[in-house]
Amino acid sequence: MHLKDLRPGTDGPGSARALVGAVARLRESGHHVVAEIRMHRSVRDERARDEVRAAVDGHDFAVLVEQGRLADAALNTALGGLDACVLPYRLGSHSGWLELCWDLGVPVAAPAIGHFADQHDDGSTASFTPGDPDALAGALENLLSRDGAARPGSLARAELMEQRRGVRRDRDAATAAAHAQLYRRLRSERAS
Repeated sequence: MHLKDLRPGTDGPGSARALVGAVARLRESGHHVVAEIRMHRSVRDERARDEVRAAVDGHDFAVLVEQGRLADAALNTALGGLDACVLPYRLGSHSGWLELCWDLGVPVAAPAIGHFADQHDDGSTASFTPGDPDALAGALENLLSRDGAARPGSLARAELMEQRRGVRRDRDAATAAAHAQLYRRLRSERAS
C-alpha cells in the first residue's frame, strides 16, 4: 500500500489498520504474507502519519517504509515487486495508480467506491469495503489464489506486461485515429 503524502482523499490510518488486520487474518489461515506500507517522509497530515505508524508498530508481519517521492523507474520496480497492491482511497472515481499497476501486471485491491472496479473487467481488481479487514482479506485472498496468478519476476508476469502493452498500443492508436477523424470532420464542417 502506497500512502504517498497522505492527501485528503487517502485514508492512511484506516487503510493501514485494515491492511494490518487483513494480513493478520490471512496469516492465521496459512498464507505467508507481509504488509508493506509506504509513505512519504514529508506528509500533509502529521497526526495521520502518527496513526499509520501506530497501526504498523508491534506487528512483525507489517513493514512501514518512509521515503521520499520515488522516481518513475524506482516506483515501477517497487510496484512490480508486489503480489498485490491495496489502494488506500476514501473517495475518488478513477485511479491512475490502478492503471500503472495494471500495466505492470500487479493485481489491485480497491475500495468499493467510485469506479475503480470498472477500470478493468479482467479480474485484475478485487473490491473491498473501506476500513473492513475481513473484506480486504477476502479481496486479497481472491487476487492471490487465482489460477495462473502472475507472480513478481515470473515469466507469466513478463508475458502479462507485454500483452497489456499491446492492449495499450491498440487503444492509443484507436483513440488517436478517432480524434484525427473528428478533427478532420470539424475542419471540413467549418470550411463549408
